[in-house]
Amino acid sequence: MSLDFRQTPGHIFLGRAGFGDHGKGGVEFFARNQIEIARYAAHPLFGLRAQFMPRFGKVAENSGPEGQHIFGKTFIGHRNMGVREREGEGGRWEAKGVLSSRFFYAIPSFSLVSLTPYIPMQFPNFDPVAVSLGPLVIRWYALAYLTGFVLGWRWCMAMARQWASSPRPEMYDEFLTWAVLGVILGGRIGYVLFYNGAEYWDHPLEALKVWHGGMSFHGGMSGVIIAAILFTRKKKISFFAFTDLLACVTPIGLGLGRLANFVNGELFGRVTDEPWGIVFPRGGDLPRHPSQLYEAGAEGLLLLLILFALSRCEKIRTHHGVLSGAFLLLYGMFRFSIEFFREPDAQLGFLFAGATMGQLLCIPMMIAGICIIIYACRKQVHEPA
Repeated sequence: MSLDFRQTPGHIFLGRAGFGDHGKGGVEFFARNQIEIARYAAHPLFGLRAQFMPRFGKVAENSGPEGQHIFGKTFIGHRNMGVREREGEGGRWEAKGVLSSRFFYAIPSFSLVSLTPYIPMQFPNFDPVAVSLGPLVIRWYALAYLTGFVLGWRWCMAMARQWASSPRPEMYDEFLTWAVLGVILGGRIGYVLFYNGAEYWDHPLEALKVWHGGMSFHGGMSGVIIAAILFTRKKKISFFAFTDLLACVTPIGLGLGRLANFVNGELFGRVTDEPWGIVFPRGGDLPRHPSQLYEAGAEGLLLLLILFALSRCEKIRTHHGVLSGAFLLLYGMFRFSIEFFREPDAQLGFLFAGATMGQLLCIPMMIAGICIIIYACRKQVHEPA
């Protein structure tokens, strides 16, 4: 293992090398310098976690005992994973820009206080098949869909019995088939149109092979909305009174679906140097954000809890549309934010202004949510549907 120090034009380079107790004070820098990890262990997944501490300037004057305000940095392969900024008690110090994939600047001067081996977590060896009985094979992804539908259906009926302003419970019993068709058809059509249109345009029959995977949440949601419009018109009931309950239970399926994505090792995140990064079998040799778990937590559990809390307020329940709009707005916010950690689809990459397709699709979703909430709040309190 070695470090290579290169002088930056216009800056004085002074330094010393040596190792004290436990690596503290091992390498000290007195100016802005590029730092390069020049040699690595033989194993491609083996890296180094380096910790740096500011030593001079405003921070150093008030930094206290050596070892405080430590800046951690992980080097894996020949990649520099991101830039950090921290606030110290005595002032600010920061990692400053990325000159190339192998270098970074640091201001003010600092010391290397530790250099330790770092081996990222490997993806657990999950079996994507949940149940196998002879020719019958049930995968976790299919089981997630099935469980989401059943739990959502039962919870909708239970809430409908408690909410005086909601449609009758039987309505949700009848709508279950409509919802299943809306999710599957809308999800598949949405994936074909939004994510892989060029390929399916050349090979249209491939779009029918749903067992090969490829579903879009935004497409599935659109399918359910269309199904709900047709169903409520047929039954002559309030659309928003009906969809408010659907919105409250949808996060169940979303959370389970993201967990199934994680089990399948798909839709993983971008490369990271965080200690919880995972090396996915389909994601190369570098650790990545487990963005499926981020989405399961935010779009699933957190969104479910927020909507449940809102639904406990009778004033919100009687203004039909508030819960539906809140779902659209909050999901859009959570998904838009987590997309910054998620690897964009390989066939699309980054689109307008560096945004991903998921982020672009969330923008109209959030706008619609805000408009629906404003509309619902301005309307008079509704009578039972």
